[in-house]
Amino acid sequence: MDQWGVSAHHSPVKEDGMKAIREGGRTRMRRFGALSTAAAAGVLGILALAGPASASGAGAVSFTEHLSNVVVDQEATANPCTGASGTLTEIADNGVAHITILTSGQGAGTFWATFTATGTASFVPDDPSQPSYSGRFTVWDGENGNLKNEVATFTGTFHLTGTDGSILRLHDTSHMNVSASGIGGISFDKPMLTCG
Repeated sequence: MDQWGVSAHHSPVKEDGMKAIREGGRTRMRRFGALSTAAAAGVLGILALAGPASASGAGAVSFTEHLSNVVVDQEATANPCTGASGTLTEIADNGVAHITILTSGQGAGTFWATFTATGTASFVPDDPSQPSYSGRFTVWDGENGNLKNEVATFTGTFHLTGTDGSILRLHDTSHMNVSASGIGGISFDKPMLTCG
């Protein structure tokens, strides 16, 4: 295994491609974290305006949204196997996002959020002489936090095949802790890439 967790028997991987994966994992964690935090803040704001609403009188509000045929991510990135620039698009065939927020009492502001999606993924290079890739993906993000701390974990798997017959397999697991003093504790991003 090399320093990024890629087995030596896999095809050579460009360092800039692995850098893109690591940065992409961190960006995705920040994006999903920002979405959960924004959703939590939005729900709390609505509740403040709406008055003392709660789920079954428990001081908690939950929101769930089911997704079908929705673009959940589209971003400029690099092919981690070749370094070629292009656009990655993920379309959820099936997905669900859920958040629960405590609205009153000592734990007010505490939340739990999760997001799961599976569907099709494609990578279209900027240079048409490079292969395009298409296949399947599955992602999961789970977070919980209160007014002082937050924990977020992300995992994603991509199985793509190129128009030239090559393969791109990626599994990524990321985790971060955020406290009132900033990021601390355990934070990591562990991509596992197979090119061939």
